Amino acid sequence: MSETMIGSAMLATIASAFFGIQVHLQNAGFDYVDARAGALINIGATTAIMWALAPFYLQPEVLMSRSVILFALAGLLAPAISLSLMTKSVQLIGPSLSSGLGSASPVFAIVLAVVLLGEVITSRIAIGTAIVVSGVMLAAYRIRGKPMSWPLWALALPIVAAMMRGSAHALYKLALVELPNPMVGVLVTVSVAFSAILLVFLLQGRSIPRLNRGYTWFGASGAINAVGMVCFIQALAIGQVVTVSPIIAAAPVFTLLTGALIFRRENVGWKSGVSVLLIVAGCLVILAR
Repeated sequence: MSETMIGSAMLATIASAFFGIQVHLQNAGFDYVDARAGALINIGATTAIMWALAPFYLQPEVLMSRSVILFALAGLLAPAISLSLMTKSVQLIGPSLSSGLGSASPVFAIVLAVVLLGEVITSRIAIGTAIVVSGVMLAAYRIRGKPMSWPLWALALPIVAAMMRGSAHALYKLALVELPNPMVGVLVTVSVAFSAILLVFLLQGRSIPRLNRGYTWFGASGAINAVGMVCFIQALAIGQVVTVSPIIAAAPVFTLLTGALIFRRENVGWKSGVSVLLIVAGCLVILAR
């Protein structure tokens, strides 16, 4: 395994960990604001942090690059559109099934990476990705014979959301070819996402919630998300979508582990243990020579 590949895998793992941990902060914030307002605060905090740091890394002329359009499109796809679809999906079919079906994002990312970027998917990568997706689906699946009380078309919502996230991964990599600056990439991505989510929020006639403790939790989540996003885009800058995307999809394993070990909100049973082993094994298969 090359040093570049190791570095990319480490950055992707760090990003995955941060994405997984922030879920617990968001969960605490839901006691004070609803999901849509929380998403707005979360993305808003990430955007504010990236703009506050902009004087240290942003050169105005780079905003004229064609890659900025690709980063902007990626931000529109995920998290703007994908987040809205997942919110509706959770409302209709529940969080467990939504998370399980939504775990297919690496599949879409890899297909687009092969088609648009010419990346090569080996049998090892295909098998490893399948193992990771299986582990994530097992971790999310908690339905116990409950009757279906939602329309069949609702199943398309998390799948389309997964397709949006996978497409965004490929667009990130395509943009990084011309503009290999992860900080600028994150800045453009989250700025567009925040603008789109805010616009929809206001068009729906919603009002910005008053300051409360929810801002603290979602603000902290936004800070963690900023670090995770930078690590993720940097991983793509030096690595490949076919290896980075499946590792990012392993975020639920970090949610599970930190929930059990730190936040004390999760009970790790046999199914959770098996899902962790599957995800770790899948990542190792992907990264093995």
